[in-house]
Amino acid sequence: MKNKSKGTGERKKGFYPALAAGIGAVLVLALVISFTDLTINPAQQQDLDFAADVYEEDALHVGADQTLPYLAQADMDQAIFRPRSAPDPAPAVTPESSPSPTLPPPPTTPEQPISEAPAEPPSEPEPQPAPAPNIEAEAPAPAEDTPQPEPSRESAQANFEPFTSEMELLWPVYGEIAMVFSQDRLIYNQTLDQWRTNDDLRISAQEGTPVRAAAAGRVVEVGNDREYGNFVRIDNGNNWETVFSQLMDNILVVEGDIVQAGQVIGGVGRPSVFSVLDGHHLSLRVLYDDDLVDPKLLLGAAQ
Repeated sequence: MKNKSKGTGERKKGFYPALAAGIGAVLVLALVISFTDLTINPAQQQDLDFAADVYEEDALHVGADQTLPYLAQADMDQAIFRPRSAPDPAPAVTPESSPSPTLPPPPTTPEQPISEAPAEPPSEPEPQPAPAPNIEAEAPAPAEDTPQPEPSRESAQANFEPFTSEMELLWPVYGEIAMVFSQDRLIYNQTLDQWRTNDDLRISAQEGTPVRAAAAGRVVEVGNDREYGNFVRIDNGNNWETVFSQLMDNILVVEGDIVQAGQVIGGVGRPSVFSVLDGHHLSLRVLYDDDLVDPKLLLGAAQ
């Protein structure tokens, strides 16, 4: 009896160190697996997973009541690390040996019929011009007390060519000479019944005959004189002037008008009381630097 009890006690004393050694081995294996998980490659991880599966398979078949007989029959290291044939590692795939990916064919779309002529774009509405500003409405009204200048008729007409002594005067009317110009000798005036000088050229013409300007110029005076009746005085430039007298009341020009040679300025009227016996006629006077000049010296040939 004493020998049996002694053998059982010795077995119990050897079980605990073996159990502690097994638990320590498990902890070391767990630490190694945890550490190698961070540094191993996929192929090594596959081998470790396989070894862990083997260890787990062996540990599950050993129950709590079988631990002592199992440890007694087999060595601890051989029971845990049972050699197993490792699977062949997968062949490494290189870029040269890897098959090139096959791209799917592009999706086919039904062909669209090509129209012969493009559709015309919708016509855009024509731009409407902006309304002109109302200048009259925007212009300020002039003050009542401010005198407004009259529009110059000279600015609205063309300039004229100044007269020179080399140029000829046009006949204002055509007719017989009723009285000649005379400044150096006396001639008889039948209306006044006097011998005296005469400062104009009197050309007979019917009443109402158009009177034309003898040269281009600017109208400087339109008036009435007791001796000459209605008259028009024209500045022909270069200090030359022409005066047309014995005109009708309806004179066609006003002061400031620019007239051209041959332009109608009025008509032959009734003679004044100083020349009534001379009949209807036109009186023409020509001045240069305010000195009287014989018109016949400048008039062209009568037509």
